[in-house]
Amino acid sequence: MREIARRSGLAVATVQRELKILAEVGLVERTRQLQQVLYRPAASSEAIAPLRMLLQLDADPMRDLASALANFGPRVRLAFAIDAEAKGFTLIVVGEVRFEELFTIVTPIETQHGKTIRLLAFTSGGFESQRGRFDLKQARMIVGELAAT
Repeated sequence: MREIARRSGLAVATVQRELKILAEVGLVERTRQLQQVLYRPAASSEAIAPLRMLLQLDADPMRDLASALANFGPRVRLAFAIDAEAKGFTLIVVGEVRFEELFTIVTPIETQHGKTIRLLAFTSGGFESQRGRFDLKQARMIVGELAAT
């Protein structure tokens, strides 16, 4: 509940009340593990599949990545996705940001969207020397623009 409250900006009491209602109508299942109460989508509910589809209509990991990368400001010169497939994609970030910093923003987005994000981080010079390794024709830009070579 606290995680939902934190992400949504709602009060824990509000989230608790709404989850209780969802459990009462059969959309979520409630289980207790030691001191924690866990909620998950009800496997038996016929409404879960259409609800997931509705929620995924607005789910765009690229938009979320752009927002998260904006926090790094000019330290991220370029970011784009390649090798997109149903299960995930490769994210290439060029700039002066450490891999560990990028990893902390990518992991929650992976979890939220159910996608595997293969992260590659380069300095500007490092990317230019490796640029030929990548098929950039299908790149989806997130930050900056790819200059023609």
